[in-house]
Amino acid sequence: MATAGSMTAKARFGALTTGWPVLAKGLWWVVRPGCTLVGLAASLVAVFAGPWWAGCGAALLMVVARTIRRPWLGLLAAVPAFVLVPVAGIALAARVVAGVAAVLVVGRGSWRNGLEGVAAGRRQSAGSVPTDDEARGSLSGLSSMSDDDAIEAVGTAGAAAWASADGRRIASAAGMMLSLALTGTAGPVRLPLDLDVVRLAVLEQALDMARKVVFAAAAVGLAAVLWSGWVDLAPWMVLDGGPIRASIAYALVFALAFRLSRRADRMGLLVLLLSAGLIVDAGLAGIVGGGCAAVAAVAGNAARPTVDGLVLGGPRPAEPGPGLRTGTRRGRRTWRAATEARRWESEYEACLWDEIVADPDESAALKAGALAALAEDALSRSKLQEAVRRAEEALAVAESAVLPRGLATRVHAAAGRAVLAAGDPDRARGLLASVVDERAYRTDAAVQEAWREAAHSQAGESGGAGYLARWDAARHEAARAGDLAALRDMLGTDLDISMVRDKATRAALITAQSRGHLELGELELRHGDARAAAKALRRALAGLSGPATEVERAVAHTLLGAATTRTSPDRALTDLGTGVRALEDSRGELADELHRRGLVLRHAGVYELVFDAAQTLQEQGLGSGPLAAEVVESLRRGSLATMLRAGSLDLGEPVRAVQQRIAALESTDSPDGAAELADAHRELSAQLSGLFADAYVPRRVRDTPVDPGDRHVLAFHLDDLTATRMRGHTVWTPPGRTAWIHPFDVTDSEILDLVTASDPEERRVRMSARQDDEQRGRWRALGAALLPPELRLLFRGLPEGALERVLVVPHGPLAALPWAAVGIDDGRPLLSVAEIQVVPSLALLDRPGDRPGLGTGPVAVHLAEVAARAEARTLAELPTNRAEDLGGFLDLLSTGPAGAYLATHGDGVGLAQAVTFAGGGRLSAGAALGQRWPDWVVFASCLVGRVDVDPGAEPLGLPISCMLGGARTVVGGVIEIGYGAGAQAARVAVRVARGEHPAAALRAEQLYRWRQDPSSPLTAWAGLVCLSRLGSEA
Repeated sequence: MATAGSMTAKARFGALTTGWPVLAKGLWWVVRPGCTLVGLAASLVAVFAGPWWAGCGAALLMVVARTIRRPWLGLLAAVPAFVLVPVAGIALAARVVAGVAAVLVVGRGSWRNGLEGVAAGRRQSAGSVPTDDEARGSLSGLSSMSDDDAIEAVGTAGAAAWASADGRRIASAAGMMLSLALTGTAGPVRLPLDLDVVRLAVLEQALDMARKVVFAAAAVGLAAVLWSGWVDLAPWMVLDGGPIRASIAYALVFALAFRLSRRADRMGLLVLLLSAGLIVDAGLAGIVGGGCAAVAAVAGNAARPTVDGLVLGGPRPAEPGPGLRTGTRRGRRTWRAATEARRWESEYEACLWDEIVADPDESAALKAGALAALAEDALSRSKLQEAVRRAEEALAVAESAVLPRGLATRVHAAAGRAVLAAGDPDRARGLLASVVDERAYRTDAAVQEAWREAAHSQAGESGGAGYLARWDAARHEAARAGDLAALRDMLGTDLDISMVRDKATRAALITAQSRGHLELGELELRHGDARAAAKALRRALAGLSGPATEVERAVAHTLLGAATTRTSPDRALTDLGTGVRALEDSRGELADELHRRGLVLRHAGVYELVFDAAQTLQEQGLGSGPLAAEVVESLRRGSLATMLRAGSLDLGEPVRAVQQRIAALESTDSPDGAAELADAHRELSAQLSGLFADAYVPRRVRDTPVDPGDRHVLAFHLDDLTATRMRGHTVWTPPGRTAWIHPFDVTDSEILDLVTASDPEERRVRMSARQDDEQRGRWRALGAALLPPELRLLFRGLPEGALERVLVVPHGPLAALPWAAVGIDDGRPLLSVAEIQVVPSLALLDRPGDRPGLGTGPVAVHLAEVAARAEARTLAELPTNRAEDLGGFLDLLSTGPAGAYLATHGDGVGLAQAVTFAGGGRLSAGAALGQRWPDWVVFASCLVGRVDVDPGAEPLGLPISCMLGGARTVVGGVIEIGYGAGAQAARVAVRVARGEHPAAALRAEQLYRWRQDPSSPLTAWAGLVCLSRLGSEA
């Protein structure tokens, strides 16, 4: 049976007479209300015909005498009603008779059965309620109950009493409920939400009734005064034409006043006054009567939202007023117009705020407030990048001027919400900390929700925030703690939103409940109950509407697809694709990599479920692989591809100034400057973030990357990586075929250490160990985990001398893996059957025609003394220019060499990744930016080939700096390499200089060295990787 909260008002009324015969329904819904209307109309006429108290008394009896179980009481009430107003008495008696007849028809002649039918309909309309006896029994210990239990017991007793159709019991229960609603103290978070909404409904109904009474009293009283002639201001003020004419006139005045109370439109007031004057012949009397009703209407309309706010959300947040006392007169008028436009959700709101921002004569305070309003407007439309941009502009203006407190808090509130939505909770926490306790925002649902998410705390409870804020805080805390039972308990009954009239309150209730269902659905899904998860997520989707919830709807669609993979796989794939593409499109709007990365982390669990669901759908024969390939590539979107294709990198003066400081510090290579150098690298990273953001071009998920041609693409996504577990997915796209998903879950510590060992010495020892059967077994196990079984089967069936081309798109520490050593099923390394190329993202690959002809000029060379002799002999086959130190090498780069070769020590990651020159000085990734690099660069150096790739972040490192300077291929070490590997690197350089594809050249030299001694350490042959943007052609 549906609960009362989940039924609409129409459904509840329909449930009252479900299964009744047609005759009974006609008597109940047509005859009885008709009698009531006739009686009330007769009473109203009697008010004007006199004496007025007779009409009022008859009307009161018509309203009160509505008993069902004791019809004789209704007949007794009909006697005095007949004495006062005969028509009303007859109508009341007829209503009683119609009610008795309806009950007898329902009971098929049995009065007892008929009453039970009425009670059954009421129980069905109210939801699942106990019998009246059970409910009254539960009140026996009311004095010793807690607040929550007492409220629930009284509410249950009230519902049961109403369902019993016993007027005496209903009156008793209503008294208890009214007493508890007005004087009781509700519990802070576990109070059933539907009862609080009932409390709101009671107060709203009382307020509406009081307003109607005021209207009626004003109209009837004025009519009686004028009709009787008690106040004879002028002969033409006394109405004539009979009571019917007066009743119609004042009824119309009352109707117009009531409409005004529902919609406080200033034009409505004018229409009301003019209409009253035209309807009533005595013009002044009509205007006076209409004016009284209008004043009452406006007062009631102003009071109702206040009551809504006090019950559900505390006082309404006031519009920050100081903005209206600053700025130009024109700006203040525009501000008021924009505020009014927001109230009515006008499309002109943004234009008005923009007008304030664009005015050069406007004050900084008003501009900051307008920018904050634009940020809020952008958030409401799910335009994250626009919201962040406006928020940053508002903060910049606020920092340059002294703002009134109200506007300063508005700027911080809007900026905090914007940066949180963009995935930066740390900064949001700092901005919102000064806002959440301000009176104007203490009960602002959006601000408080943002604060709880940023600070993981229950904000606003100490400020009397009202039930909604307390319930929302409890919901958020339960979801964060993963308390499935608490969320189920809180969301067990839907809200009856129809009882809440205030638009803002109703929207806040719907959104809060829908977010709760979204969180519940995700928890249910993680606990394995897909059916319950799908039910909760569908409820979330039903309530999340409008642009402001676009991201949450995307998450809900994604999770719904994951939840229905077993029951409705076709629908699941649609939901999954719709949701994750919408989520990625929203994230892709953000220009700042910090924000894009933050949203990936924020929804990490959702992405994990996406890949798991795609894997499940693939097992059922559905083509979910292309969707997984889209997502894994979309997660790597950034500015790098755009900047690489631009052909030149304009760093700007601020970045060059930091680079010069870094270069000066690195040229001395002094330990004393290490801290200053680290600070300079952090400053450079911040400068580059802005540079990357300016160059960012949003792409939609379906904008496919460059076709990898005849290569097998292995794109990796790590869901979980710790010292004890590595879990994720490999998305394998064979040449000319659809993508395939392969999950992996590695828990063996011996295998994990090959990837996750963070201690440099421990990693060096592992990579320097000779490759005996035990070591080869570990690499084979790693290959079995990371490589799809179909691909391993393909490798096993290759004829002697045949090979496949593999393009690796790594994630996280997989970028530091010597891929040549990863084992296949027969124990051989991957390089024995594959030519391996690494690229941070498929978007970085050259498009057809992008690759220029290879140069033929001298190769720029720098050799460390220990490696100079062996490598010099190999490089002698090429025209070279050799540099002895850092300055000389940079001079050679400026001459435009065809390639570059460096054999020296390397270390570090990111912008601090660097090589050390024999003659002194270091060249880091930060200092290498802006240099003009040749088409290919080979580093016979340790650790400089590693470029960590994390979703949402721009990959940085020495190879990327070289590529931004013009290089298309960088060969370097991802582990420490032995001195013998230097000769190998030199031969790779010779092959590349002669036009061979870099990946093929590296494979040929590594394969030659491995075949000489298969048990030799990885540092001797597998440590170099080829990072290249080149296509498959040589």
